[in-house]
Amino acid sequence: MIKLKNMLAANMRRFGTKNLSENIKSDPNFIKEVTVIRDGALDDDLMTDNIVDELGDFYDDVYNSGDSELISLYDNLRNSQDSDCMQIAKAAQNILDYLGK
Repeated sequence: MIKLKNMLAANMRRFGTKNLSENIKSDPNFIKEVTVIRDGALDDDLMTDNIVDELGDFYDDVYNSGDSELISLYDNLRNSQDSDCMQIAKAAQNILDYLGK
C-alpha cells in the first residue's frame, strides 16, 4: 500500500496534478497566478486573459474551500477585469496579503 501511495504521489508531481485535499490557500499555482496578475497590472497590463482564463481555473477550488473571505477577494479580482491597472493590482495584492504572501 505504501509503495502504491508513493507511486501515486510521484505521478501527481510528474504530471502536475494536485492532491485533491490540497488547500487552495497554499496552492503554489494559485499564488503564482495571482502574483503574475499583480505584477502585470503594475506594469500597466490589464491582464484580462489571466483574470478570465487562468484565474478561472481555480474557481472550483476557491469556492469549495468554504473560506468566505477568500471567495470575496477572489470575486473582487475576477470582477476587476474591466477596471484600471491599479485596481487590478490592488485586488491581486489583497489576495496575496490574505494568504500571507
